[in-house]
Amino acid sequence: MKFKNNTPIDVYVDLGSLRRVAPGEEIDLPGAIKVEGLSAVHEPAPKKTAVKNPEKKKPSKSTKNVGMSGTI
Repeated sequence: MKFKNNTPIDVYVDLGSLRRVAPGEEIDLPGAIKVEGLSAVHEPAPKKTAVKNPEKKKPSKSTKNVGMSGTI
């Protein structure tokens, strides 16, 4: 989950060692739900792009006169 420092001061996060998060900086902390001094960043869900269905080809009209009956 991503977090952002919305405070005007530096915030330190313990990740096995201290990590400084500057004001306005975002940090990704997978598995974390809440971190003191940082605000969770809620990212909008990715938009699904509409997929256009391929247009069906219309049968072309034949210019030949097929099945012409008559005597010669």
